[in-house]
Amino acid sequence: MSNWRDIITDQIQNRDGLFILLDPQFVVSSDVKLQESLNNLGFEIILVTDTISFRYQLEKAKKDSMKLLSIWNKDKNKAESEIPWDILDSCEKRQTVVDCSTATLFPNLTAKVVEELDVRYYDKLYSFYEKLVTKRFNEVETICFILEQIFDTSPKVIGNSIESLSSYLLSIHYDKKLIPASLVNYLVKNITNFYPDDDLEKLLSNREYFFNFLQKEWNKLVTKDETLFPFKADKIYVYLDNLFLEGHLKQIETTVQSDEWMKFGIKNYDKTVAKQRLKDQIKLFEKNLAGIDKAANYQEWQELSIEYSKIKKGCVELNYQADLKAAHEKFYEWIELKYRSLRTKNAYNGPVMVHNILDYLARLHNTDEQKIALLVIDGMSLTQWYVIEDVLKEQLTDFTFHTESIFAWIPTITEISRQSIFAGQEPSLFLDSLLTTAKESKRWKNNWKQHSPKLHENQIFYGTGYHFWDNLKFKNIPYNSAKILGVVSNTVDEKIHGVTGGMKELNGGIRDWAKTGSLGNLIKTLTENDFSVFITADHGNIETKGIGEPRDSTIKGQELRGRRVRIYRDEEKANRIKDQTPQSFLWQNNPISPDRHFLFAKNELAFSDKDVVTHGGISLDEVMVPFVKIGEKN
Repeated sequence: MSNWRDIITDQIQNRDGLFILLDPQFVVSSDVKLQESLNNLGFEIILVTDTISFRYQLEKAKKDSMKLLSIWNKDKNKAESEIPWDILDSCEKRQTVVDCSTATLFPNLTAKVVEELDVRYYDKLYSFYEKLVTKRFNEVETICFILEQIFDTSPKVIGNSIESLSSYLLSIHYDKKLIPASLVNYLVKNITNFYPDDDLEKLLSNREYFFNFLQKEWNKLVTKDETLFPFKADKIYVYLDNLFLEGHLKQIETTVQSDEWMKFGIKNYDKTVAKQRLKDQIKLFEKNLAGIDKAANYQEWQELSIEYSKIKKGCVELNYQADLKAAHEKFYEWIELKYRSLRTKNAYNGPVMVHNILDYLARLHNTDEQKIALLVIDGMSLTQWYVIEDVLKEQLTDFTFHTESIFAWIPTITEISRQSIFAGQEPSLFLDSLLTTAKESKRWKNNWKQHSPKLHENQIFYGTGYHFWDNLKFKNIPYNSAKILGVVSNTVDEKIHGVTGGMKELNGGIRDWAKTGSLGNLIKTLTENDFSVFITADHGNIETKGIGEPRDSTIKGQELRGRRVRIYRDEEKANRIKDQTPQSFLWQNNPISPDRHFLFAKNELAFSDKDVVTHGGISLDEVMVPFVKIGEKN
């Protein structure tokens, strides 16, 4: 068999009807190539979160004569207790219930070890598995096999010196490798910890912890000339410039005389130097951008959007003009091809789209009863999060900020994308309230009760209209009685719609809000009350040139007149307006509803008589938003 995906697709190809894929380790719902193969077989994929939406989508598939694959991220026993009996019985008789567990894919390896492995490593694992695994491996044999073949290491390789351990730690975290817990535990037991004051398990498994540790080591080297970490070792020094250039480490200000090789990490307020570093960042970004095409996976755009946002922040702060049109063009080409498939991605390691957030947080709550606080800063772009993060890191020195980039819903408007956060569903499942946020509170509470039946309604809180300028404004948040908090801050969104001086004014106003407002105190208060704190946004924003308003004010059948998007019920009328407005386009790849027609302004343009900062369109700035886990360093 050529690859592990064939084990699943061979059971499905040349067949029709409904298939139930049991996917307890999130294999199908994580792997882009497998989903594309299933789509190419003519199947529509749905990720099932509840039986009501499952029934609805099943009826819709029957009506449209679609071949349907439903993914249940549960093991066989749990799935069978939730799948409606009549549907399950029919599928079992037709033999269309497919077990996609790791035990089925790699039967000769110990399942509980392989289950911890991220699906991105399955191709490499399967290539060695077919050649080398001829008998059943026990747990330790499975651990050693995966360590050597997938992570290119063993206790002998990294445990014999501080240089070998240090260079390995840096390489795995720089490359974002995810070593499973069982492998980490095995290494901890079998190698020497050359950093006795730090937790070796966390150094191996926690990327945020490792870079915080590395920052402390760098600070000690520069200010006191004492460090255990061998920064000057050949295998480590080659990373040093990029560590600072990409923001993994922060430069420090010091009056202590430093060696020339340490110049990368010494802060210099000379704007000429700062601009040169920004230009270097742009060159690195352009190189990474050139390496991807329309077939890129979504993780590549998540990574690129973080680089892009840091560059945009630097450009605004240094008043530097950078030509980033190529990024926008490539992103739109990719969105046209891949956006529909994003909605079926799971939230096992973290949300991919904003409607996955609730499912991800519910799993954290259900696993160890974490109290959860989700702060949605309406309208905040990824760039503006980094503006806010700079301030929060100064205010909350004992806190960590782990930032990922996730996809908003298109059109990138509050009514659609923010509502999907609190509904925990894609917009096609709440068409009755598509353009209003009036049902957010009800949906937030109902979906939490469905995900976590032990929760009482008074333990689930939703609140909007917060601005967090002073501490008094969040005293009505029920820290003591609630276990789940969903809180919306409208400050950034209101600034977007009121700004007249472009992005420089907007980012400056947001920085002032973070400095003088109460957001930092709110985070501290939530943490003191045992909440796990997460920050996200429903959409970003972009600076645009006005092209005037379309002549559609008297046309019936229009639902929304935005500056970046117009929404119509009547396709013929939507096409008429498009033809009258050459710098617009109708989105043909809309996954929300065939009854809604979205007319977008092209590129960095807006349906406005003046230049504005706005949102609603399809750009990196509007679609990619932050998902941040905030924690304490201890």
